[in-house]
Amino acid sequence: MGTRILLGTAIAFALVGCDDTSGLAGADELRAALIADPEVVQIGFPIRFDAGESTDSFGKAARFSDSTFDEFAWDFGDGDLLVTDEYLVDHTYAAPGTYIASVTVIEGDREASADVEVTVNHPPPSVIEIDVSSDEKAVIGEWLSIEGRSFRESNTPTVEFEGVEAPNVAFESEFQILVQVPPRTASGWNTVRVDFPNEIEGDANFEVWVTRYGLATDAWRGRTYIVEFGAGEEAWMRSQSLELDDAAVARISGDGSFALIGDARYQATLAPSVTVVDMTADHHPVATADLTDLGIGPLFDIAIAADVPTAVVTDAGGFVVLDLTDPANPVMIGEREPFDFSELAPTAAAISPDGLRIAFLSTFNDRVRFYSVTPTGPIYDANYVDVGPGTQDLGVLRDEELLYVLGGGGEGALPPDLDFGNTSLTVVDFSGSPATNYHGDGTFLDLSGGAPVPIDMAIAPSGTAYVTTLDQNFGDVLGAFEDIAGNPGNIGAWQTLLESLSGIGFGSAIPIEGALEGSLTVGEGWFTPFGFQAGIDIRFDEGMYIGTAIGLGTTVEFLTDGELLHLSLDIDYAVVIADTVAGTVEVIPQFSEAVVSYIDFQLNYDLGPLINLLLPPYAFGDAAIQP
Repeated sequence: MGTRILLGTAIAFALVGCDDTSGLAGADELRAALIADPEVVQIGFPIRFDAGESTDSFGKAARFSDSTFDEFAWDFGDGDLLVTDEYLVDHTYAAPGTYIASVTVIEGDREASADVEVTVNHPPPSVIEIDVSSDEKAVIGEWLSIEGRSFRESNTPTVEFEGVEAPNVAFESEFQILVQVPPRTASGWNTVRVDFPNEIEGDANFEVWVTRYGLATDAWRGRTYIVEFGAGEEAWMRSQSLELDDAAVARISGDGSFALIGDARYQATLAPSVTVVDMTADHHPVATADLTDLGIGPLFDIAIAADVPTAVVTDAGGFVVLDLTDPANPVMIGEREPFDFSELAPTAAAISPDGLRIAFLSTFNDRVRFYSVTPTGPIYDANYVDVGPGTQDLGVLRDEELLYVLGGGGEGALPPDLDFGNTSLTVVDFSGSPATNYHGDGTFLDLSGGAPVPIDMAIAPSGTAYVTTLDQNFGDVLGAFEDIAGNPGNIGAWQTLLESLSGIGFGSAIPIEGALEGSLTVGEGWFTPFGFQAGIDIRFDEGMYIGTAIGLGTTVEFLTDGELLHLSLDIDYAVVIADTVAGTVEVIPQFSEAVVSYIDFQLNYDLGPLINLLLPPYAFGDAAIQP
């Protein structure tokens, strides 16, 4: 009788009472044989174990009814044991793995054993859909739900959005995996690739619309306007706005999931507050919490680390460091740190990508000072780096851990020491302690020819700095306004003002390249049709930016005989959306407010808007874009 081997099965033999196993079993031989069918199976499916080829002491196979076997003792290798009088048995394994199953055939007081190896695998995962919630949009920083079957933690997939790998993927259950839309994902339609590392089956592709939001603050009206980015260079204003009192400085977290908006105004507020905004809420960003008791006096600036949820909020006399793992319930790291008297009133703050180092501008002595962040709170590093005169703004080049320091225009960039010729960039190595001047002590890169009076700065991933600045024409505007303030009826001063405003503008946003190489190149600027641009933030690919714009407009009406009836000097506020590739700037007006007016032979003044305009650092409005 021959040996039968089935495809996809495993077979094992064992003999008792025979030294020569090469021939057929003869009398007085007991032999065990075991077949597993199949030998590789998915969890939940049975394996049939067959000992039918075992032969008794008379050479009769166990599959025949007249064989003399008494029992078959089974050990499945997973702790389960079974004794039967049948040579066949089915067994289902509860967990994946490799098992050695054995059978012992028993005839009277004689027995023989055989074993076989089987493998039990997980079933392949199956992705059914990606749930992007009710608004059918995936927002930068939003957690999406990948739904399906047979997911497991040891085989969590990589997920890519049009080739950008998501760093945050979390196994939730065998039916759900969560993925956070990664920063620097392009807005618009994205192919989302779900790739399981240990499976041939289970991978999937989906098309998902990704939205990116920008924010533009308006402290005068207590609003924060929302800009939405679509595919390519599409961008538009949302009809919704966030109604936030004294909304001024705006910062968005490194993953794009939340924003902090603060009331950074030079006003008599003894308890500055910060509003937490959920950037990923369905349909549009929403305010979710108010953070109070963060300082004493006016809030000056907010900075959020790019790679961790750590933020610093600074006021006129000190600062706090916040752990924002749960943005709506921040945890203060240590206590509020007060500044020494000589270090009061920093106009800007920055924090390193890893959240371990903080930089503050020393407004009145042209230097940047540093703190280290420890688990118990911030520690003053007692070192500083000299920077260019008229310290104005800070920006962090995330990938290089470098700090850009913008100087110019006098102390804090505005009076008391207005200067049109001292603008500079200083690059500071922010990666270690102590921090150092990237180009050598005392090296300040001259920018006075391109940005006479800088206002705000945004740093792109390429290392290009984007700066909003007033130009020389602004001096004519200031002079005309000074004459009008002295004599509102000075028609010549009004005409000078009108001529100054009749051009394309008196301020622009300009790209500045070469900061890392130590030789600045100022690119072509983008002008608004009126006034100047203030707050700015650049999209990660540098294709678009958003900002705020302030304009001095006029209203003039005459009677039929030429007598002046209505004349006013207005402050206009707008949101700017610019296409840097095409060179186009869209200005979206938000409001206009008269400062000085001559109506029906009556002269009127309202200097409140002008006072707000001239108070640094963020009365102009601020801008932020999801990374």
